[in-house]
Amino acid sequence: MKILIDHGYKFEELDRDRAKAVLDELSMKATIKIGDYIKAISLALFTPTTLFYALAKKVFYNSGAKSGEDFIILHLTIEIPRAFRTTLFYHTFITIPLNEKGYNETVSLYRKLRSETTVEPLNTKDWEHLKTIREKNADVLKIQGLLENLWQTTLT
Repeated sequence: MKILIDHGYKFEELDRDRAKAVLDELSMKATIKIGDYIKAISLALFTPTTLFYALAKKVFYNSGAKSGEDFIILHLTIEIPRAFRTTLFYHTFITIPLNEKGYNETVSLYRKLRSETTVEPLNTKDWEHLKTIREKNADVLKIQGLLENLWQTTLT
């Protein structure tokens, strides 16, 4: 939330229940194709028996924000236990543009963040650790860009 404030975005902070309600509301308003995507995202994030829960030991909802009618950002922490190796913890930001303006604003926000950041959030090794999860999620959620590291492609 501090990042949004620092960059001058006006937003409504969303607790877990409100974030789920917003996603449910969006899935009702959206066209069938987009509605299916939003519903899949909503189920994956907020239903304990779905894909994220099956792949990760725990998913923690940290915070969320809705910027007017333009975009939603959800901040999750995912714990991924690994046999005989250190458990991995990832902070994940899921951005859902609600219209073309929201898409442009989120790309602009991430480009600003990229220009201010000296270290990539995921190095090549971290990106490979997430390969199984990315591929399984891509099969179910069918979200464009899920299999590519957007930090290195879209945001340059």
